[in-house]
Amino acid sequence: MSAIHLHRRAAGYFLLQKLPLWAVFGVWLAVIIGVGEPLAGRLEGAARWNFMSQMTLNGTIGFTLLIGGVAVFCRLKARAYRVELRQEGVTLDYGVVNKSHETILYAKIQDIRVTRSLLERVLGLSTLIVQNAMGMPQRIPALGAETAMQLRDSILRQVRHEKDSH
Repeated sequence: MSAIHLHRRAAGYFLLQKLPLWAVFGVWLAVIIGVGEPLAGRLEGAARWNFMSQMTLNGTIGFTLLIGGVAVFCRLKARAYRVELRQEGVTLDYGVVNKSHETILYAKIQDIRVTRSLLERVLGLSTLIVQNAMGMPQRIPALGAETAMQLRDSILRQVRHEKDSH
């Protein structure tokens, strides 16, 4: 089987997962701008307006650059994720800064689940969770709903074949 990549909406999914963090950051930014109001109160007329507009502009530019950087990182994260079914097991390659390569042996797989959070349902995505006997469940996020079901079925066929051959 060829390599399976995450859905094209995966980067947006990763970004939207951080939405509560962005909301907190937005409130923080509003407070910072609001703190400037007493400082601006000492200024008169056009100088006051100039000071507040400059603070707002700087905050907006900073926030936009931060969101843009995180969006690029989410895109790289989505592109780096790769799943492949091999003879010995399921191999996973993922990570941008810290690269990881894992193989989940078919003989060790105990359970496979497909889950869909509210955000995933809105975006038409699913997460495949592979529970193995050796450790923590392995999550494969942001797969297309159909792809997740097909991958689950393919892994189950391989697990059954592995058990039948032993």
